[in-house]
Amino acid sequence: MYHGVIFGVVVRLILQILPDNHACRMRMFRTYNEVHMAIPEHIILVCQSFRVTGEPKGICHKQTSGFLQYMEEEILDRGLDCQIAATGCLKQCENGPIMVIQPENWWFKGVDSEGAIDAILDGLENGEPCADYLLS
Repeated sequence: MYHGVIFGVVVRLILQILPDNHACRMRMFRTYNEVHMAIPEHIILVCQSFRVTGEPKGICHKQTSGFLQYMEEEILDRGLDCQIAATGCLKQCENGPIMVIQPENWWFKGVDSEGAIDAILDGLENGEPCADYLLS
């Protein structure tokens, strides 16, 4: 909440300092958006088994403890342009834990170890889905 207020104040101050030049002002906002609001190249969805009632079911949340943190660290270490999102149930419990990479729409099954995550991220770096875990 306060970030928005502070940002608004900063913008007003900058607009007072900048010349009354539309191109200059638009360049400032475009640069801010490129740095702070960039859309990632990939979104990685990780099933966490949450259902409408709010209780986790299935196996994904039971077998993936600590994986979100590990994935985030690996993505940063590898320099990948990805955003990780924990999801509700992806309705693939018999194949879980499930991970999906978008926009490629690669669905992976049995992602239950750091080795599986590494293999999938290796495939992402190489532009090919890891066949060992690919859900067909």
